[in-house]
Amino acid sequence: MLGGEHHPSQGQAAELYYSDEGCEGEPEVRRRLREARVAEKHAKMRAALADKQAKDAEEARRREQQVELKAVHKATVDAWRNRNKNNIRGLLSSLHTVLWEGSGWQPVSMADLLDPAHIRKVWMRANLLVHPDKVRQRDGSPEQVAIADMVFDALKDAWNGFQATGRQ
Repeated sequence: MLGGEHHPSQGQAAELYYSDEGCEGEPEVRRRLREARVAEKHAKMRAALADKQAKDAEEARRREQQVELKAVHKATVDAWRNRNKNNIRGLLSSLHTVLWEGSGWQPVSMADLLDPAHIRKVWMRANLLVHPDKVRQRDGSPEQVAIADMVFDALKDAWNGFQATGRQ
């Protein structure tokens, strides 16, 4: 007890709330209203469950599609990545070769990537372009999202290697 208040036990709390079955001697109008309220509640629950199941199924389908699309484009992205093995300058200067048509990426020359501060600016611009969530927000196709995901990982790894060498 706190300050004279009585807190019901678990069993008493359950008794405070009447069940969906009503009680003896309940007026007909009240019974119909209760049944309508319960039916509406159950319909909302069924609709919410169906909506969640549909969203989950769509998400699973999207993930499967991403795996398939990554397999299709893996060879191209891996060749680009291996050609420039953790060389951030090489990856950034040849990024246009692995991106999709109309990506908006303007090729950058190696001469523009001599200054570490400029490398960081170009790398940040590339990340904004190929971040998978950003591509989805811009209504990119599933194929674009798959390519962007693999390119994003390659750029991130190369940037981490660039920072680790202390050449910044």
